[in-house]
Amino acid sequence: MPLAAPGRGTPDDTVAALSSAPGASARAVVRLTGPRAWALAGEVFAPAPGRAGARPPGAVRAGARVDGALRLPGWPPAPAVAVWLRGPRSYTGQDLVELWVPGAPPLVRRLLLALEAAGARPAAPGEFTRRAFLAGRLDLTQAEAVLALTTAEDAAGARAALRALAGGAREGVDAAKAALTDVLAHVEAAIDFSEEDIDHLPGAALAARLDRAGAALRALLGAGEARPQARTEPVVALVGPANAGKSSLMNALSGLPAALVSPHAGTTRDVLAAAWRLPSGRVVRLLDTAGEKPAVGEVEARALDLARAAAASADVVVQVVDGLDPRLPAGPGALVVVTKADVAPAAVGRPRTSVVTGEGLLALGEAVDAALSARGAAPDLTGTARQEAHLDRALEAVGRAADLLRGQDPARAELAAVELEAALEALGELTGAVTTDDVLDRVFGQFCVGK
Repeated sequence: MPLAAPGRGTPDDTVAALSSAPGASARAVVRLTGPRAWALAGEVFAPAPGRAGARPPGAVRAGARVDGALRLPGWPPAPAVAVWLRGPRSYTGQDLVELWVPGAPPLVRRLLLALEAAGARPAAPGEFTRRAFLAGRLDLTQAEAVLALTTAEDAAGARAALRALAGGAREGVDAAKAALTDVLAHVEAAIDFSEEDIDHLPGAALAARLDRAGAALRALLGAGEARPQARTEPVVALVGPANAGKSSLMNALSGLPAALVSPHAGTTRDVLAAAWRLPSGRVVRLLDTAGEKPAVGEVEARALDLARAAAASADVVVQVVDGLDPRLPAGPGALVVVTKADVAPAAVGRPRTSVVTGEGLLALGEAVDAALSARGAAPDLTGTARQEAHLDRALEAVGRAADLLRGQDPARAELAAVELEAALEALGELTGAVTTDDVLDRVFGQFCVGK
């Protein structure tokens, strides 16, 4: 929107940006923050007569919502509302003003140009949330939750982001840090006073405390001992015999001609993928796999291996049964669905679908939704690669420290202390207590301008 390219500058700059979605709308929100936010807003906004009595900032109290009008050179007055927030009790921790204006792009552009002319710098991507982090209003996991919330495509992702934004992740990490710090204090006391007649907790007891702290950290990501690499969306695999209707079902569920459909068995060789939006709004990665049948040749054998691997790594497996030949038993733990309901006889006790009439497709989506929800609540971290890397470092260091403390050699205590310090440093980097400008640039560079 502004002509000048935004740059990060310093927190002493007053910055402005469009905070709402770009494009025409009934209302747009332009946000300013920084030491001169109130004064610069007063250059373009005038309160309605009798509402505030004078131009801000002099006569407007913090937290006020004031009706008024924009005063832009060469433009007639435009109705507007200003919300005045005084730092440090604002989102950014600085003085902040939001101007709610008609969402005509030419008007918004002219407003931003007027604010730039008055001395505001165009905000860099994520600069408002970055300032909130620097002011201690958010930790780094909460800042990343802001991004996750603005980009969430389904209810589950939005709920997880809201939990992280509310501090769920920070509380869990802080509890783990307190446990690790307590163990480290015992270890260092045993090292410093090894020759004193003082009772120390045995290494096995301290290792058990570390085991509990590690389990809590793993639970923070909603994962088990063998947590796979985080995926951006759940995976649902369609499996079943050749020509059972998997490819047709995939096309119907995704709304795309993603898979080649043929009356001849064995059309699908590679694992095909498409996005499927479930009734809850959650988006999953839907996989169509090679049909189960005796392999003829190396290519078909490899295709069946790929199908089995896809099913093994999927979050939910849907066993597709041919409605015209429903003899194949369901695999363990799979959702069973019978196809070709428009031409096949009823299958007692089994859900039926038809890609011709649409029968059962909604019910299948609801069943997959329920299966995913049954896997457990979404984690309190938003699952970024940065978060996972720091958590993995911490968990590995905690595990090494626990193993060292279980040993009988007193000299291992010093090595355990080093591992515990490494774990605490990794958790500090996770929340942003320990960080660098390069890390912040990578995190906040993913944000939209105005957030």
